[in-house]
This record gives sequence, structure tokens and C-alpha cells, in this order.
Amino acid sequence: MGLMDLVNKGKCLIGLHEGEWRAASPTVCTFTRRCVRCAAEHSRVDHPWADWGFLANDACDQGRGCPRCSLHEQRVVHAFGAPALDSVTSCDRHEECQRCHERRAASPEHVMSSWRFVSDSDCRQVQQCSRCSADGTITRVQHGWADWQHSNAHNGAVRVCRRCGELQAQPVAAPSPAPAAHAATQPSATAADTSQTPTRNPALVAHWRHTDGMSGGGVSFVNDTHLVLQADGRFRRWTHSASSMGTQTSEEFTGTWHSVGDVLHSRGEDGGTGALRFTTQGNTLFFPDNGSQKIWERVR
Repeated sequence: MGLMDLVNKGKCLIGLHEGEWRAASPTVCTFTRRCVRCAAEHSRVDHPWADWGFLANDACDQGRGCPRCSLHEQRVVHAFGAPALDSVTSCDRHEECQRCHERRAASPEHVMSSWRFVSDSDCRQVQQCSRCSADGTITRVQHGWADWQHSNAHNGAVRVCRRCGELQAQPVAAPSPAPAAHAATQPSATAADTSQTPTRNPALVAHWRHTDGMSGGGVSFVNDTHLVLQADGRFRRWTHSASSMGTQTSEEFTGTWHSVGDVLHSRGEDGGTGALRFTTQGNTLFFPDNGSQKIWERVR
């Protein structure tokens, strides 16, 4: 077997046969061929279709025929117009064919210009269609705040939402270090004087709590401020509020602490620092310079 014979055999193996397609008669569209190299026989159907045309002026049925074997095919091709509302009070829409007037449903068209609360005790709102009242996908929070009032627990103004009970406090500046006049009365540090050496007073290592209450504007609640001074020099601080509308716990404020003599020093994770004089007696911690939050009790 020569090289060309091998090439021709390879062509037939991959489907590249050669031969003339022929129909059995001029009125059939089934064609056959016999490969001139390997004698394999094949068949196929090949219609010389005419163009598609509408069967009637007011209908969307189209047809076409094969001029060789007289086979016919049909299909439906609509000419739908722009979407239109089903009614003035509905957001449902439809499309109508301009030829046969058949209708099909289209996507709704909402007018998202209203809002509704998720529930009576929830300040979240969801967007709502002003035409059909369907809910949208956009949400927001809309509180109903009472007036600002002073809170001893926060040493500043707070207000409460009448709907969900959320508490909002105005930020309060970190406590200032002890006055210089007081510092002047403290004994000066020397090489043999350890009273001014940074340490962690064991009497401070505990979980402390300060309790405060507030009422007014039709709202009353109790607020607990918690301070945990850990033996490893870390501290945690948070508040827990309880009222007729429920309870709420703030996020924790954390940092490090140490004591120098009778002064408690703290540094928050945000870089803010504070210093307060203190005294302890049994299960009571007293900060004489801490505004309304002077007396704290040991929780454990």
C-alpha cells in the first residue's frame, strides 16, 4: 500500500468521504452517495425551502413549502407591542400582538414611592408600591425618638426610640487626669518609693457595676454600666439597659489598665486615655472625680 493509499484511507476513517450526492427522483429530497474510495453508503435529507410567509393578514401563522417534494411547515410569529397596564389600579402589564391581538403577561411596573414599617415594634421600613401596595427590595431604619434627657449612667444626654426602645447617647469625652493641684500634694517618687510605680492593684481586679435609672417623656428604664478589670491588665466596659420596651446591650469597649498609687489609668483600643482617683472598701469601688458614676459595686 502506497503513501496516497494510506492518506485516502485515513480520510475515510475520519469521515472525509468523497462521492456525488444523488436523489432517487426529482420529487424526493432524500439524497444518497457511495464513497469512491471505501464504497461506504450515506444518506441525507436536503429541502430547498421557500421563504416563510403569513397565511392570512390578521393571523400570525406562517408557512413554507419545499418545491421539490411538496412538504409544508408552519410556525407562529407574533408582533407584540410595548407593555401596557392591565388597569389604572394594577401594576400588572400585558403585551398585545399587533396582527392577531393575542395577549401575554409582561413584567409588572411598580411605583415605589411609599414606605411601611415591618411591625409595630420594629423601626425597619420596606419600600412599598403606592399603586398596588406590593413590597419592594429596599429597606431603611426610621426611629421615632423621644426628647433628649440627662442620664447619670452616661454622664450626658440620651434619648429612646418610642417604637423599638433603642437607646442613643451623645458621646462623652474621656475623663481628664487628676488635677495638678492634687498631684502636687502626693509624695514625690524616689528610688526607694514604690507608691508611684505602675502596677495593677489586686483590689481593683474584679467585675464592677454601676446602676442608674431614668424616667420622663413617657419612658423609664434602668441602666447598668459594667467594668471588668482583669488581672492580666486588660479591661472591658459595656452597658445593659432594660425598660418596658425590652432590653439592649451595647458593644464592648476594651483596652488596658494599670494603677499608680491611688490613680487608675486606662487606654482604650482607639488610643483614648483616662485617669481617675479611686478608693476601695470591701465590695465597693469609689471614684470621687467621676461625675455621677462615683459608686460601683463588685459583681464577682
